[in-house]
Parts: sequence; structure tokens; C-alpha cells
Amino acid sequence: NAIQLSLSNLHMNYLDAFLIHSIGCGSEDESCLPCGHGEPSGSWKDSWRVMEELHSNGVIRSLGISNVDIPLLEELVEFAKVPVSLVQNWFDPFNQDEGVRIFCKKHNVAYMGYSTLGSVWIGSGTTDYNPVLSSNKLKDIAANHKAAVSQVVLRWAMDSDVIVIPRSSQAVHINVNFMSMNIALSDFEVEIVNRLEGRIRMPDEDEADYKESNTRVKKQVKHGDSILFLSSVDGILYALETSSGLVYWSFHIGAVGTSVVFSNDGRKLYFGSVNSFLYSLSTQNGSTIWRFNSGAAITAAPFVTADGIIYFGDHNGTFYALAAADSSQLYSVDLNGSVETSAMMNPRSDTVYVSSLLKDGRGNFYALHTVDGNIYWSY
Repeated sequence: NAIQLSLSNLHMNYLDAFLIHSIGCGSEDESCLPCGHGEPSGSWKDSWRVMEELHSNGVIRSLGISNVDIPLLEELVEFAKVPVSLVQNWFDPFNQDEGVRIFCKKHNVAYMGYSTLGSVWIGSGTTDYNPVLSSNKLKDIAANHKAAVSQVVLRWAMDSDVIVIPRSSQAVHINVNFMSMNIALSDFEVEIVNRLEGRIRMPDEDEADYKESNTRVKKQVKHGDSILFLSSVDGILYALETSSGLVYWSFHIGAVGTSVVFSNDGRKLYFGSVNSFLYSLSTQNGSTIWRFNSGAAITAAPFVTADGIIYFGDHNGTFYALAAADSSQLYSVDLNGSVETSAMMNPRSDTVYVSSLLKDGRGNFYALHTVDGNIYWSY
């Protein structure tokens, strides 16, 4: 009956593939597949035999099953007269289902991943946030490619021989998903994602790590010292003496995203990171004064005014104005696209200028009121 309903809905006389969704059903509060009236009326083996019959009649071309483990697959392979063509299981960077994937490869079964972008974590009640789209490590990789986290994850999955089926009803999101085909991940980046298996980090764990000192001080910077500030590809910010290269201090973050800018008195520096934080450090010893979490990678240097206001944007398209003294937020504006350039200001007016890059490749340029962020005009 289910197969005939699918044929009717699709206005087709055959199906390329048909899968058993689950080997059983349950009550609504304990199963993702609630039982309907009178269900179950048979076993998964009964369903498979009917599918094989329709396969022999040319109605179904390939047979598959979803939400299975290795013991059930071993039983199915032994039971099936028509070979299993496709397995569809939950697959994402934190749930990589390696055992089933190895089994499928050994038995020449295609493996398809659902919830590759992490929606199951919230839907199942396991967490109250999406660990895939909020992963700092995935954000780091995405920032390296000027891409969205979703694009990195889809590219990684395809490179892992996993069929992906991201779902969206919005044209812009569908286009973004297709653009993942244009990303080429390095072997090192692939290995970083591979190592995320089972390593869910709760939001407060990041804060706990932060409370540990990230700064290594060898010598205090004194007034009048000539200092060069630079960052390395492994995410360390250094304060060096320009004449000798002596390291005064180093700040270990693992994800420096921008060049540094300074307060008017030179006692503080500010920079963004691809792990979504804007930092304020002491130029004297590299100690953290404050950090502000924007929620997305920051790859364009902040702009600091003479009266102590910091303007910056992130890859989610949010533009912020903060008080440099304590990071208190004055306002934020949604610019509908990734902010990848520093803001500019006309010192003789009350206008700040910034651009954003839309997901379809087009760019917008904005003129904003410095006090409240209202948009004067855009181009």
C-alpha cells in the first residue's frame, strides 16, 4: 500500500529506490515512527518480500533500509533474495556510523546519510543546540574557505563516500548546498572533522576552557618599547621586539581571524577570531580584558573610534557596535550577508560604512548611523 501511494503521489509507474524506514514502530513519545491504527500488521521481513516481488515486476529498481545496525544488516543480507542496494542512517561529524559504513562498503551497498547538518541532535532531545553548525572547529575550516559550515560538512561527507540529502524549501539554501561542490578540503582538514566523532562539547565547556590562562608571558612590554604583533597559522598571537625578534608574550587561541587594532592610548589591542570571539588584550602582557561572542567567524579587523566605540561584523551577517571599555553592546544590525571587510567612517559625519557578501555571490554596501545603526542607504 505504501508503494502504491508513493507511485500515485509521484505520478510514476516505477520507483528508482524504496526503503524500509524502520523495522518497527512505537508510541509517539518513544519513537520517531509512531504506529498507526492496526500497526504493525507484519514484520520487516514481510515488507522486504513484498518489495522483492515488486522488484521482479519492475516497479522498484533498488531496495534499501534505514535506521539499522550491523546485526540487523547481517540478518538482512542473509535473508534477502534481491541484494540490498542502499542503507540510509543518521550521519554527521559527531555521529559518523563507521561500523555500518564499513559493512556497506564490504557488501557493495551504497550508504546515504540523513541529518548530515545535525538537526537530529535537537529533534531527538539529546541537546538543545545544533553541535554541527555551532562547532568552532568546523567554523575554523569554513572561515579558511570563506564558506558556510554546512558547505564544509557536505563536502566532507561526500569525500567520505556518503550520499547526502540536505533538505530545504528555500532557493538560497539549496544554492548554498550545491556550492559545497566547489570546496576542496585538505587532508589535514578532513582529519580534523574525522576526529570529531563522539566529541560533543556543551556550550559551558568552552567557557570552562577559557578560564584557563591562554597567555605565555616571558617579558612585560614597557612604555616606549617597539613591538611587532603577528599571528601564526596555528592560531598563536605573538608580541615581538622589532629589533631582535624577542618574544615578550604569546596568546594561544588556535583561531586568529584578523589583524590587530589598538586603543588610542596603545594599552589595549583588539582582534577577531574564526571561533566567533572578538578579543581585547593588554598590550603589556597579553592578558585578556574581555571577549565578546558574536556566534560566527570574524575575519575582518574591527574598527575602533577615538571615543572608544568598536565596529565589526561576522560571517552570519551581523554588524555590531560595542563599547571598547567593557564590550557592552550598543546595537547590532543584520546585513543579510557575510561581513568580510572592515568598517570605515567619515570623521566629519555620523556615518559608518560597511559591506556584506550575500550567499549568491552578490555584495551590498551600507551607510549606517553610528549611534543607533539605522541604515541611511545601501547599494
